[in-house]
Amino acid sequence: MAPGEVTDAMLLLDSPYPASGSVVVINQTSQLVDATLRPVPLSEVYVHHWGSSGKFVQGSGAELRGARDRAPLKWPLAMVVDGESVIDTKFRMANIELINTIGVAKENLSACLECHCPDDPNRGSFLCCASRTCPTEAPPVSVDYFIEYNVTYRALGEQDKEVKPVDFFLFDVTGGVFEYQIVAPEGPNTTHSKVRHEVIDGACPQKKDFNIVRCTGHQHVGSKCISMYNEDTHELICRSCPVYGTEKGEPGNEDGYVVKMTDDDLATPYKIAPGTRVRLESLYQNDKRLLGAMGLMVVLVSDTAPCPSRGPYGVHGFPGYVSHETAIDGVVF
Repeated sequence: MAPGEVTDAMLLLDSPYPASGSVVVINQTSQLVDATLRPVPLSEVYVHHWGSSGKFVQGSGAELRGARDRAPLKWPLAMVVDGESVIDTKFRMANIELINTIGVAKENLSACLECHCPDDPNRGSFLCCASRTCPTEAPPVSVDYFIEYNVTYRALGEQDKEVKPVDFFLFDVTGGVFEYQIVAPEGPNTTHSKVRHEVIDGACPQKKDFNIVRCTGHQHVGSKCISMYNEDTHELICRSCPVYGTEKGEPGNEDGYVVKMTDDDLATPYKIAPGTRVRLESLYQNDKRLLGAMGLMVVLVSDTAPCPSRGPYGVHGFPGYVSHETAIDGVVF
């Protein structure tokens, strides 16, 4: 990639797992590096989004590296992977969009990172980014970049008789459109809320109660938190919030960027019945225009039955029945 260039690519990941037999995943780490394995900061190349099976790489975008210090699931919960299940290439495909901002002036940075669409001043979309370049004053020197991912695992053995495998449900506050626009800011200390109502197992129908054990969001710069509520009882089920970096050019702590989304590991798994309606709420600052906002949540569940089919990258996702959005004044987090 050269300065100012945008790359949207489909990748076929090599499987780190044995071709047969099941394993218990202990740890996963990933980051963007160059050919010398130097960690590349977001202020040099921004990871707009990353889509793949969570069996390989955790993290959905700029927070990719922030998942490196993720706490393990509380035993006996664990990700269990059958090596044969990831031989099929559809479970090893990944989509990544990178934006090289070397030499891009500060006043042009937001338009690049939010993927402003040239034919619509009120829209930002990764689809627009894929066909554009960012204005830069840097010389056109191209550099190769790579996703480095490491998975630590052990063979599933006799000691694992009590293991409870987890599965992934994916929720999107736009219902599968991925991005939305915040175009009517209401001033300092205001918050924009986008809400979507879902059926918890709409994409993977269950016949008996199951448990929610962890929730992790994906949002962009300007975000505050993303939460899931039980629509029937109004209980907060889980919440994931962005962590912003504080050091200029420091990989993993880049000043002003979302470098991590918190995991909400439920001390007591949340038992939920099939067909339960839930509410997903994505909050952003509403003091300025923000285009191309995202509000995704990966929900880890246990005690579920297998599904007849899976969505993109082997993840169950995008159930639901209605969406709406509002602006809320004076909400401070």
